[in-house]
Amino acid sequence: NSFFFFFQAEDGIRDFCLSRGLGDVYKRQLESAFLHVFSKETMPLYGSLRNYVYYWLWFGLGTGVESYFFWKNPKYPSWVIYALAGLFLVFQFLNFQCHKTLASFRKPKANENAESEEVKSRRGIPTGWGFDTVSCANYFWEICIWTTYAVLNRTKTSYAFVLTTIYVLVQWALKRHRRYRKEFDGKEGRPLYPKNRKAIIPFII
Repeated sequence: NSFFFFFQAEDGIRDFCLSRGLGDVYKRQLESAFLHVFSKETMPLYGSLRNYVYYWLWFGLGTGVESYFFWKNPKYPSWVIYALAGLFLVFQFLNFQCHKTLASFRKPKANENAESEEVKSRRGIPTGWGFDTVSCANYFWEICIWTTYAVLNRTKTSYAFVLTTIYVLVQWALKRHRRYRKEFDGKEGRPLYPKNRKAIIPFII
């Protein structure tokens, strides 16, 4: 059976990691095109270019080169591979649901211009899919995605990519968390932001 051979072959883990990593990049492009609603504040032009460089060059080229030319098979048992692969897909699903939740705040109402900055910058207090615990559940699931990937792939570049991603996302999450708390202050009819909600890591940060 070719499906089981894929996981049992020596290069199975490597091929799986490369295909999953590339799949994540394509998923991001599709979400950017059909799901995300960006404003100048949340994603200026330079931010978009920065993201492409970050994922295509830092992750794609760096991890790809090491995986093809310097990779060592970690020789995981099959159940470990299945478990890590399953977690990777679960975290991708949760990340996607978070993006859907955030995009729902920016759906134009009747007689509103969908391209107006007012609609694009509209925010609400997100709930569900991890948002009840942290302000940036989408970032938390992304950290889980790449941590799972790095453990499965076990290359220096994948571990370095995870550490860089954690550092960047923590900075972004803290900034957004402060903005949420300031914006939803419970005054003048505005909702009060949950005081026990952390920024990105449940119960920690």
